[in-house]
Amino acid sequence: MAIDFASDGSVIIEWGIRNIVIPSPMIGDYRKLRNRLDELARIEDDLREKWQATLADKTGKDAKDRAKREQAVREHVENWVINWLTTPLDGNGRTLLGDQGETDSWPSWLTANTLPGRMLTHWRTLPLASGAPKTDALP
Repeated sequence: MAIDFASDGSVIIEWGIRNIVIPSPMIGDYRKLRNRLDELARIEDDLREKWQATLADKTGKDAKDRAKREQAVREHVENWVINWLTTPLDGNGRTLLGDQGETDSWPSWLTANTLPGRMLTHWRTLPLASGAPKTDALP
């Protein structure tokens, strides 16, 4: 498996021959990541609205603009997970994955649009105390 959601709250990503262990973030980093995810979703919504508006206008002069907007939406959707994974968490450039080189050399499965939501949900799950029943934290 390429991603493991560990019972201690960490996320372990198998990257070639090494594992990247992402510990459960503190509240400040969690908020930054959640807010960045919301921001990326709003950008996507705005791009899609503009794209839909250009599709409604079928005049020839807007065909190039429509194609550009369609490309912008496609590129945003393909890249927003990578943008989220590389969200700066402090002024020193610290990110979830650390320095993993150019994103073009990353595995393509890291672009799965469900990954950020799954990670955020996992981090909201409380680690179990010995003998305690499974309980999820409030969203």
